[in-house]
Amino acid sequence: MRLRSYLFLLILVAVLPMVGFSVMTVVSLFQQQHASITRGLVHLARAISVAVDRELNGSIDTLHALAASEHLDTGALARFDAQAKRVLWRHKSWSTVSLADASGQTVVDLLRAPDAALPFIGDREFFREVLASHRAVISDLAVDGSRGGGSLSVAVPVVRGQQVRYVLIAEIQPATFALVLASQRPAGDGTVSLLDRRRIFVAHAPRPERLVGTSAPEALARRVGAREEGVVSTVTGDGASVYTGFHRSALSGWTVAVGAPRAVVDAVLGRWLWRVGIVGLGLLALGLGAAWWFERRLRLPITAMSRSARAIARGTPLAPLPASPIAEVASLASAIEHADLLLRERAKERDRVEAELADQREQFRVTLTSIGDAVIATDEAGSIRFVNRVAQALLGRSAAELVGRPLDDGWLVVDEVSRTCLESPVARVIRDGVVVEMNGQPLLVGRDGAEIPIAGSMAPRRDAGGRPRGAVLVFRDITERRRAERERAELLERAQGARRDAEAANRSKDEFLAMLGHELRNPLGAIANAAYVLDLVGGAEPPAAQARQIIARQVKHVARMVDDLLDVARLTAGKIVLDRRAVNLAEAVTRCLHDLSAAGKTPRHRIALETEPVWAHADATRVEQIMANLVLNAVKHTPPDGSIRITVGPADGEARIRVEDTGVGIPPESLSRIFELFQQGPQTLARLGGGLGIGLTLVRRLVELHGGQIEAASEGPGRGSTFTVRLPRLPMPLPVLAPAPVADETAARRRILLVEDSQDAREMLRAYLAHLGHDVLEAEDGPRGVQAALRFRPDAAIIDIGLPGLNGYEVARRIRGVPHGEEMLLVALTGYGQPSDRALALEAGFDAHLVKPFDRDRLAALLARAPQRAGAAPG
Repeated sequence: MRLRSYLFLLILVAVLPMVGFSVMTVVSLFQQQHASITRGLVHLARAISVAVDRELNGSIDTLHALAASEHLDTGALARFDAQAKRVLWRHKSWSTVSLADASGQTVVDLLRAPDAALPFIGDREFFREVLASHRAVISDLAVDGSRGGGSLSVAVPVVRGQQVRYVLIAEIQPATFALVLASQRPAGDGTVSLLDRRRIFVAHAPRPERLVGTSAPEALARRVGAREEGVVSTVTGDGASVYTGFHRSALSGWTVAVGAPRAVVDAVLGRWLWRVGIVGLGLLALGLGAAWWFERRLRLPITAMSRSARAIARGTPLAPLPASPIAEVASLASAIEHADLLLRERAKERDRVEAELADQREQFRVTLTSIGDAVIATDEAGSIRFVNRVAQALLGRSAAELVGRPLDDGWLVVDEVSRTCLESPVARVIRDGVVVEMNGQPLLVGRDGAEIPIAGSMAPRRDAGGRPRGAVLVFRDITERRRAERERAELLERAQGARRDAEAANRSKDEFLAMLGHELRNPLGAIANAAYVLDLVGGAEPPAAQARQIIARQVKHVARMVDDLLDVARLTAGKIVLDRRAVNLAEAVTRCLHDLSAAGKTPRHRIALETEPVWAHADATRVEQIMANLVLNAVKHTPPDGSIRITVGPADGEARIRVEDTGVGIPPESLSRIFELFQQGPQTLARLGGGLGIGLTLVRRLVELHGGQIEAASEGPGRGSTFTVRLPRLPMPLPVLAPAPVADETAARRRILLVEDSQDAREMLRAYLAHLGHDVLEAEDGPRGVQAALRFRPDAAIIDIGLPGLNGYEVARRIRGVPHGEEMLLVALTGYGQPSDRALALEAGFDAHLVKPFDRDRLAALLARAPQRAGAAPG
């Protein structure tokens, strides 16, 4: 950088702090003015809010006085009507006065004719708040077409004997508050708005007709709702940027917002900044001019001395140096002349020493050239001073290209694993004076880009006094060794990667299927309960009854498909455990066909059943599942009015089930794959059979789990197909006496807590439980469920697992954690139906685990066994 540049920088260093200080001063003054203006907006909003509260308090005080009327004690409403009209006449801001009883029915309304029907206001929010709080309540703005626009209500309770007997209501037109706002609106383009608790404009000045009854802009409503008072910067509906000071009334919850155009507030800052900029630029120009004048006084003698220094470097005689009035410059010229004399004397001594060093370097070079490893020697600055032929070959560069250059220029080494560049250890070796080994997996990158694995170390080179004067790097090519190591590592990584991929895929599949079952069972449970409720309360007309039956059948159909899909996954993972016992296959098949027929699955097919008692050690539920899938497969691939023949009985010492149909048949090339997952037979465009292609896979896995076999046979397309199941046969067991019938306990009335986040599912289950005669409490998330259980102490709690806030497991643990929660019946109702889910529920403290859509008979039986708390009267 030239001298003049430094002088210019010196001026800037002196001037810029002053400019910065000036700017900071102006900004500080602007901020103070800005804060003063914005505080004024808040103070004005607070004052207007007080004026609005004063108007409201006047109405509340008048209503309290009117509420003390003795006519309300005696029920003389006609006399009270006359008294209220006199008050209304004096209160110009009121549009009407009405009186409602505690049920919400209006009994007096001064604006309605004596014979007119009086409205019911018990569902209005302000009315419910008055009943709950026993105090005066101010409503939000309401639009009432019958009254001719919007209105606000001030409601006061008429309390007699600690009970609210009537609610006295005065309706006030928004124009009343528009006058208050207009009287205190800021001058100029300022605005004043009055917002109710829903951020609806109650009044506005100027031009209230544009905004009253509309919602405040989203940005203003969001910011105003966060604090009681403050200042925010917003944009009006006209696109104008304004500062808005606001204050929310503690009496009514309404907010007064006072706005001032941002352009007016910020105009002062622009003028001040412009003046400071002009002054600063003038000072900077003055400083630069002065720097230029002084620069010439310094630059000319220094330039002459620079020429003399270059002459010394070349060894040529010096030219006479010009005199300078600056003492430092004159001293520097004298020093240069003295240095020239000393350098000439030392040049002779240098020539003698260099001759001796040349002889020593030659001896060193011959020694290192004969070494088999690559050798590089550097000086204390890290520059290469020697490199042997082996190192030149590995680096791909000649000695002429390397010697004299920093080692890092020709030494490009990367880590084989991280692919990051590794710096040469020369700096550490020279600094610490220690030997440094090459750790990790370094790769030397040659000029042609080839990567060579190396190993070696670097040691310090010291002078006679023991001080580091450089470093010697010795390294070798270990390509063959690294190749063998890499091959072993790659084989191990591939094996581990394949294992991780398989485990991840299996986990993802299980998680997906569990979530799929949960997400499908939740709506199925709600639909099933809704269909049942419709059966309880619906009409008996044939179309309605048929629609309810269709809903119930289709819910069962979808639930069966979900169960099949999850069963296939559990069978694949080996997670299904059979509940085996002696089963009469003839009875199981007959029962399955009856269920299918009742569900409308076989309405247009001729089904022939031939059974002979035969027993097997099997899971009855799974046997029916096998049979249902085989029959539905036959129905799906057999045209309407086709025939299906089913035979059950002993054969060749085994229990055999055979299903034959006259359907589309199976091509020979498909027989070998018919039991594979997602394999389906030929389908028409209409897909009359439907299905997921998992039924036969599930059948084969269940049959094999029972120790049996299944076979498929067909003579070709259009000639039907036959499926044969063979299971190990059992001898006929001894008859078992049927258990005595259990008395029906479902009529016992219980207090039941229902914790369910789905509103549809919660409402349908509540209707079902109410039909059983139970009293139902509701909670829509985990925290509210725990609070309700601890507060009301129900006899039983039905809890969904997937709840917001706290999941069902945590809800059960917290209920069980209190003394009165230990005996409560807890039932988990969820879409997660795997055995692990049931184990988690029982571990968390649940007494039972029901999967949606649930068995209503089982739920009714569980609730009947719930202990009824003493002293807890139902309802």
